[in-house]
Amino acid sequence: MSSRKVSILFRIILLSTIVTILLPDGACAQGDLIDEIMSRMTPEERVGQLFMVDFASEDTSPESGIAQLILEYKVGAVFISEARGNIINAGEVPAPLQVSRLTSRLQNLASLANSRTIDGQELFVPLFIAIEQEGNGYPHSHLRTGFTSPLSNMALGTTWSDQHAQTSGAIVGQELAAVGVNMLLGPLVDVLDNPRSGGRGDIGIRAFGGNPYWVAKLGRAYIRGVHQGGAQRVMTVARHFPGHGGSGRDPESEVATIDKSLEEMRALELLPFAAVTRLSASDPLGTTDALMISHIRCAAFQERIGPFTDPLTLDTQGLGAAMSLPEFAVWSSSGLLVADFLGADAIKRHFDPAPPLDIFPYRQIAYEALMAGNDILPVVQFSLGEDWMQDDFPNIVNTIEYFQGLYDTNPQFRDRVDESVRKVLLAKMRLYPILALSEVLVAEGQVLNLVGGRGEEVRAMAEDAATLLYPSYEELRARLAGSPTANDDILIMECFEDCHATPVLSRDAIQNTLLRLYGPQGTGQVSPGRVSTLSFAQISDWIEGNLTASDTELVEGLIQDAEWVIFALSDFNPDDFPVSAAIKNLLEERYHYLSDKKVIAIAYDAPYHLDSAEVSKLTAYFSVYGKVAPCLEASLRPLFEPELVPPGAAPVSIEGINYDLTTALQPEPAQVIALEKVSPPEGALYVGGEPLVVRTGIILDRNGHPVFDGTTVEFSGHYLEEDIYVAPQVVTNTINGVAGASFWLAVPGLVEVTALSGEAASESLRVRVLMPATPFPTFTPTPTATATPTPTSTPIPPTPTATPTPRPTPVPPARPQVPPVDWFDFLLAGGGILLGTVLGFQARRGQRKDWLREVQVVLYSVALGLTGYILYGLGLLNPARLLGWEGGILKGFLLLFSVVLAFLPSGVVWLRRSP
Repeated sequence: MSSRKVSILFRIILLSTIVTILLPDGACAQGDLIDEIMSRMTPEERVGQLFMVDFASEDTSPESGIAQLILEYKVGAVFISEARGNIINAGEVPAPLQVSRLTSRLQNLASLANSRTIDGQELFVPLFIAIEQEGNGYPHSHLRTGFTSPLSNMALGTTWSDQHAQTSGAIVGQELAAVGVNMLLGPLVDVLDNPRSGGRGDIGIRAFGGNPYWVAKLGRAYIRGVHQGGAQRVMTVARHFPGHGGSGRDPESEVATIDKSLEEMRALELLPFAAVTRLSASDPLGTTDALMISHIRCAAFQERIGPFTDPLTLDTQGLGAAMSLPEFAVWSSSGLLVADFLGADAIKRHFDPAPPLDIFPYRQIAYEALMAGNDILPVVQFSLGEDWMQDDFPNIVNTIEYFQGLYDTNPQFRDRVDESVRKVLLAKMRLYPILALSEVLVAEGQVLNLVGGRGEEVRAMAEDAATLLYPSYEELRARLAGSPTANDDILIMECFEDCHATPVLSRDAIQNTLLRLYGPQGTGQVSPGRVSTLSFAQISDWIEGNLTASDTELVEGLIQDAEWVIFALSDFNPDDFPVSAAIKNLLEERYHYLSDKKVIAIAYDAPYHLDSAEVSKLTAYFSVYGKVAPCLEASLRPLFEPELVPPGAAPVSIEGINYDLTTALQPEPAQVIALEKVSPPEGALYVGGEPLVVRTGIILDRNGHPVFDGTTVEFSGHYLEEDIYVAPQVVTNTINGVAGASFWLAVPGLVEVTALSGEAASESLRVRVLMPATPFPTFTPTPTATATPTPTSTPIPPTPTATPTPRPTPVPPARPQVPPVDWFDFLLAGGGILLGTVLGFQARRGQRKDWLREVQVVLYSVALGLTGYILYGLGLLNPARLLGWEGGILKGFLLLFSVVLAFLPSGVVWLRRSP
């Protein structure tokens, strides 16, 4: 048996051991329907389910390229984007209606392509329709006009609130489901542990933060929100596995490398991915449906790392090793692996590192990605050209036809395709338990009621995310006695049009927001004639002496007249956009123009681009981690509402303000940790021999938030009258900021209990230990020889007195006792399970499917039979208790019970398929 088949069998066994707990009712029937669908699928339909394609424009007519790919080549997934013209954010038709109509037309094409009648129902395999909707507007959110604008991940991370993360996910899930989009390529759960200003590969505010425990918590909450908001009609694809927050290159443009050991990866990069793939009966909606595999080399999974090592996306051994880890083995049995875009620049440069690009082995790339273990292959940007119809479309068609030929001639390839198709069908049935077109199409009349109406919730989250980075609030109020007035000149310097390939925000957006909130139509605090804006390009040209005399006079005049100067900081990328360095150059070369002014910097992107010398020249430094409208509004409130204390705390290290995240997340040393007695309850006496259970109150970190789960708390106790120290039962870690411990005390006296977490100490808790009425056994040491003892008198026993004879208390009839199970019972149950399984196997003669399905049914039988044996042993389904049976009749029941339970899965399959 091949290593791949062994791996598959291992995953199935692991999955089957928990299937009775985690799978919903009807899972077996769902598997039968998948078998039925696959048995009727043509090779072309099976191959098509592997591909995710993009397409040009919103044209879905029969002559269009996307119609051909769906109708003729049976593709199973589509990626829609604004860049390809699929989404029109500024068209005559409201964008939500335009998108909902597009998705309905696409699903109608899929229905035409593969509808079939099964058990009297017209069923079809719907499309995955995927999108990027990360938040913070362009370029990673494609649905904007008419939609609620979600915040960036880092803005959510700054609130340290999993409830905010869940709410944001719910908004995205609700609005995607409303317009018929059922696959979110997100969220990112990369850990930004090493922020790099101006360096390639830094993912910036796309990350929740730099602490793996918090990223895991917020990522899982966000996924839970998407599933709840979308009524489980939107699946998530957590990215970018195995995590590239600490890599040195951008995996979308270059193949990055993580040169860490597996232990280091598990403690950092892999921890959030392990969290979002954890199967949990108490939190099933927090588990992601899929992982996106990044174009990255990873020393933890690949033996040799070099410039010619394949990225994990294309490496069978490396990706297989990753998915075989205990953290992922069970989840990957049914969870989907989605390759990162196979036309990304990183892949193109991997195969043709020397410019210009002229080699792109697209068929080889798709083949290697599938064989590596990816289930869905996004053939997006799949050419070296710019025209999708002329360049990408032929490559996509050629690749699909190549796969069709391999499916017919290569058994190993065929098995690999079928393995992924089964997982794809399972995922689609989770979205749509009834695979009918009426269940998939969205109600156009409800779209506008479900989309775009949750801006107030986002605005509240943006206000919670606003952060004062420098100085402290007390020092800030000393520096700024008040806010700008109508008599003050305010100059804004912004970079939104100069620091990106495409403008991400209209010119004067901050000025317009300021006037709307605090101008004549708002609070009236500022005068429109006294608010001006200069671009970074104008500042840069002024510093370099490239302006005309009149323009120079204009710039210098605005700066000299201003009482308030606001730096609107965006991305810092001096290699591609030299203008983005304008403020740094201004602070270094022309600071004397600013020395008598109130200089306010506001980071609308990553907050770590200024160094300490530059920060020291500012009056104040704020961050809002985004440029959507709620962030613009939140950024101005601390200036005009002095009583407002920005509540956010940075989730990443910021060298320029000497802010180290690791230190910030340690327990606040000045706090006094509350300590309470849990058992016995408050007011009750403590009698020795029983457990004394204590717990802390919520322990806060230096940012004022509950410490992350796993923070160590050391409990200690000692007797005050004697020098005796008591060790707790356990030294525990926090959960939701709280930790507890148990003490077992056997000596009477007054005990003082304390707790210590980092440098933070608790209040003392004192408990008086009493002796029980009936002494509990204690260890008595062996006596040793001593000097001649002093004689003592023997007390005379007291004269006995008469006592009344107690009345007998009626004893209720005893319930039948359940005899304990023994080895004979276990062997009897095992024989019954074996017999029931064999009978079921024989009953399905002529109806058996592939060996994977047969193994699954057998494991169902074994699991169900063992469950019955456990219930029998516990007495819950034992005639000894229920009917008073005993002896041989009881053994006979156990044998028959095991046979019936083991036969049941096969019997259900047999009955469903019998005519």
